[in-house]
Amino acid sequence: MIVLKNVGYDSFYATILKNINLYVKSGEVVAVVGPNGSGKTSLLKLLTNQVEPTSGELFLLGKTHNDPDFKLALKFVTYLGNGFYLDLDETVLQHLKKFTSEHKLTEYYVFDLANRLQLRLFRKLNELSIGEQQRLNILKCFANPGKIIVLDNPTDNLDPFIKEVVYDLIREAQANNSAILLTSNDLYEVEKIANRLVFLIDGQIELDKTLEELKRPKERIVKVMNTDHIIILKDLVLEGYDETSYTYRYTGSMDKLLKYLSDFELFSFTIEEVSLYENIKRYCNRLAYK
Repeated sequence: MIVLKNVGYDSFYATILKNINLYVKSGEVVAVVGPNGSGKTSLLKLLTNQVEPTSGELFLLGKTHNDPDFKLALKFVTYLGNGFYLDLDETVLQHLKKFTSEHKLTEYYVFDLANRLQLRLFRKLNELSIGEQQRLNILKCFANPGKIIVLDNPTDNLDPFIKEVVYDLIREAQANNSAILLTSNDLYEVEKIANRLVFLIDGQIELDKTLEELKRPKERIVKVMNTDHIIILKDLVLEGYDETSYTYRYTGSMDKLLKYLSDFELFSFTIEEVSLYENIKRYCNRLAYK
């Protein structure tokens, strides 16, 4: 669906993206994360023809960006950006009726989405909060989703309950075989909805892995309190310490660990499993500061 081969993008003043190689297939959700200024939004702009590559090849639905038919492929791309409605003196209801008519959609489906996103239909567009405007954008995106969906920080400015609605909409589009590429600043969000994570730094892809690949062998955090004894055991790595405790990361057998700990007169210890979120966070922090 989406293929980038050695794609680069230069602005007037700087190189923004370098040697981007990326593939997103139907029914896949790929999350792009990275520090501010890493090129995430520029990557999405390439996919929506807001800017053009300065090198390499970009394919959407098999059409390269140099192909005269590329504009036909763009008709199957749905983009969620940050368009606002500050100057429009019409109600949400009026706006959605026009939108429904222009795109030949059924009113039942559109207004069901409005209900799920808790939009106030009789409020004027120029009176909407930023979060409400974002919800309206989300409705218009998922009321008429394309074969390719491109989402720029889709849950920014949204409350936790509406975020869950957006996650459901993304899953529904995925189930309908759309290829979905999104940016996010929330690793918990990535863990919930993405199949793959792409990490951008300084315009280059430093990591491209499935979430399954990011799951390390079952790992636990072991915290041993009120002891001066440093534990030495295979698969047990000291992570840190303070005046009252030592913290370790452990990937071995639980039976072996518990037997070993029972040989010492310890005041107490705790054992916690490491979440996928923590693993993603460690990967990203290591890449950002390497």
